Amino acid sequence: MSTLALKYRPLLLKDLIGQEMSVGALTNILTRAKEKGSLHQAYLFAGLRGTGKTSTARIMAKALNCESGPTPHPCGKCPSCLASISPDGHLDIVEIDAASRSSVEDARNLREQVQTLPAFSRYRIYIIDEVHMLSKQAFDALLKMLEEPPSHSIFILATTEIDRVPDTIKSRVQIFPFRLIPVPLIDERLQSISSKESFQLTPDSSRLIAETADGSMRDALTTLDRIIASTTASSISEEAVRYQLGVVPKATMLEISDAISRSDTSKLIILMDSLAQLGIDWIVFWKELVINFQDRLHSEIKSNSTPQAILKWARILQILVSRERDIKESSLPRVIIEITLVTLSKLPNLAPLEALLSPSTSQIRPEPSVFKEKDKSPSTVPTIVAKPDKGLDDLLKMTGGTIG
Repeated sequence: MSTLALKYRPLLLKDLIGQEMSVGALTNILTRAKEKGSLHQAYLFAGLRGTGKTSTARIMAKALNCESGPTPHPCGKCPSCLASISPDGHLDIVEIDAASRSSVEDARNLREQVQTLPAFSRYRIYIIDEVHMLSKQAFDALLKMLEEPPSHSIFILATTEIDRVPDTIKSRVQIFPFRLIPVPLIDERLQSISSKESFQLTPDSSRLIAETADGSMRDALTTLDRIIASTTASSISEEAVRYQLGVVPKATMLEISDAISRSDTSKLIILMDSLAQLGIDWIVFWKELVINFQDRLHSEIKSNSTPQAILKWARILQILVSRERDIKESSLPRVIIEITLVTLSKLPNLAPLEALLSPSTSQIRPEPSVFKEKDKSPSTVPTIVAKPDKGLDDLLKMTGGTIG
């Protein structure tokens, strides 16, 4: 039994979701190749995981070798199209995993292989996945092939880290960016698949899966597969999704938001203790917390709240985002989270920044009792200027005020 990600893998360019710009450009390339016979011989698909790079490479290979091609609409019935269904079923489509074949010997073998004529197709197509993993010697060999490619060879490269691909390679290929797939499109796709698979996915549950997929359709389908395998119910609720993903229950997120709004620090600590007992992933919790406060900020803006209310939630969100790296790198993320949430809950007690910068507070004069009465002359009473406090400066930058 195949996974949902394989079962619903795109078979045509029109099936790709969220990549309209690249799909439109590739459609024009294939149409022009059919009409005028002009075709570039090297392409680079760049984007994060699960956005459709390898699927597009296979579709492109099928479209180029279709008996009615090159065409953006391969027939799916000719021997070449039928052989393209299986990655290893087509003699003239060679898929190479650069992560495991990056040695000098592999590069030499590839240079010899590209001279081989197609067995029964129009082109011999080489799909090199994760091309950024090639060694320097392998890149040098690839560069030589891209400089003078045989007329029967087409190269389709794919990478998740385009910055690691040498400029000499990038200058000889046509680059197509594959962007993160928007949450609404992933949500819609999940609902469509759930209806085909005869189970019900509530709107809130599909939305949550889409949000945690980080723009990757494959990740979303893999998550859905795992949730289906773990339940016998015909309907999947949001709580079931939260449980499987280790995401904090929505009611708890609302309690945290409410405790911050009411400056209830004791409630916050109690909630942190309960989350610790559940064994949650603090990084996942932090991400969910940021999304929750982002939604609250959007709600305040859309409801035309007062500028003070909008700035309050914007400041809270700014503080949360500023501490993300500290939490990810810390061995005690819970401690940093608790400190941050307590700080957020005390934001109403912070004085405006203007009060700190006003002339009346620029100097601090000591109480007379702290000095000996040996010399009461005014000229001997020193004026003590407050020294800058780095910790306070950091807090000011983060909160925009000072503790009153």
